[in-house]
Amino acid sequence: YHFATMYDRDGRIPLYSAYVFQPDQTPRPSDTWYIEPQLVGQGGSDDMENETMTAIDRSRLAESQAISKDYSGCGYDRGHVNPSQHNSGDSKIATFSLTNIVPQNYTLNQGEWRKYEESIQGKASAEGCDKTYMITGTVPGDRKS
Repeated sequence: YHFATMYDRDGRIPLYSAYVFQPDQTPRPSDTWYIEPQLVGQGGSDDMENETMTAIDRSRLAESQAISKDYSGCGYDRGHVNPSQHNSGDSKIATFSLTNIVPQNYTLNQGEWRKYEESIQGKASAEGCDKTYMITGTVPGDRKS
């Protein structure tokens, strides 16, 4: 596994993520979004799947997790709970699972929040940490649309 996420299937939102901070200099992966088939029901694969290529019916999928359509025209960015830039290799790709994403105000996500995520990298290195464990979380509202 790449990181741990506590996920609310009813609210279709991650509550928190725990991971080892392991940034690298590789660029952000392309904006391919993944789903978690195991959340749909028994018999689902344990491996994430490309959302656009899955054979799972979209309505069944949307019962247990967020899908890209949820973000279409809603005015919110897809905000990473576990930021991709805090990871490396396959773990960086795994952060593009929609179960690691929350609706986030565009201005915040591209502005102060991005600066905050980037500042963590410098702090962990400056402190001389050999290994840094991170826990990030959300404060879900009661709005469902």
